Amino acid sequence: MKYIIVKVNDAEVPIVFSSLIGHDAAAQGFKAISKTPYSTIIAAGFCRIEADDVEAGDAENMADSTMPGVLNVSCHGWSQSMDVKSRGEVDAEIIKRELNRWKPSWMR
Repeated sequence: MKYIIVKVNDAEVPIVFSSLIGHDAAAQGFKAISKTPYSTIIAAGFCRIEADDVEAGDAENMADSTMPGVLNVSCHGWSQSMDVKSRGEVDAEIIKRELNRWKPSWMR
């Protein structure tokens, strides 16, 4: 997967998309369809998103980071087409926070 982080008003908003799409094309497409256009592209790169698999009965004994449905996100690299770098863990936390907002209730 690829991603870009854009500034919308005062928030940093992640956009995650297929590796088959260029960073520049995704940024242009988002700008064209967005009701609130972004002011700047802050970061871009590649990301890996995985969910932990834990048995429901084991969940009570696990730390929050290994609870069922918890997403692990890692970010790296840069966008050659836009010459913007990944900020690594900072970007991963932004993507993780956004994805967790939209998880189905059974995954929380």
